[in-house]
Amino acid sequence: MLSWLAVGSMSEGLGLVLVLGGVAGCAVERPETLPPDDADAVEEVGSVRWRLGLHGIGAVRPGMSLAEATTAVGVEADDPTPQAECRYVTFAVVPVGVSFMIVGDTVRRVDVRAGDVTTDRGARIGDPESRILELYADDLERMPHKYAPDGEYLVTSSPDSLSRLVFETEADTVTRMRVGLVPQVLWVEGCG
Repeated sequence: MLSWLAVGSMSEGLGLVLVLGGVAGCAVERPETLPPDDADAVEEVGSVRWRLGLHGIGAVRPGMSLAEATTAVGVEADDPTPQAECRYVTFAVVPVGVSFMIVGDTVRRVDVRAGDVTTDRGARIGDPESRILELYADDLERMPHKYAPDGEYLVTSSPDSLSRLVFETEADTVTRMRVGLVPQVLWVEGCG
């Protein structure tokens, strides 16, 4: 059983707490690849619309091996630290500002830090928080930002609770987006 809880802000000495229950030992099982949740996500690589959703982005799904993601994208990954257990890779055909967190040999999350990538519901970096609330009102949890006193994390979950889509905001504006598998999608510092 996985669950998480937001408990205050860093200025209060509190942060994001991840609670793991029912876990024995330290082994991490590789979860199944997340299924697509929209038709655009499964188009051929040459015509893919790079939309972020609980499925991942384009043909890349959290839970895929790096080799599977490479095959799905059609080009080799730029992997500057291949020996690192947790690292970020990019692909030349993927929009600027998008990177993939690899843990071991598995894609665990997709980060969008810049650019014009939209979600499958039309949200993007630079949108006001009110737009995210409008688009995701049916399934949105708000948490205080760990570092920005005027920021929040706006989080939506997949029906099976295995993945999350996270919008980071500062001063009422989306500054970053990410999607991936728990617990890595909730790591505020990334591979930090």
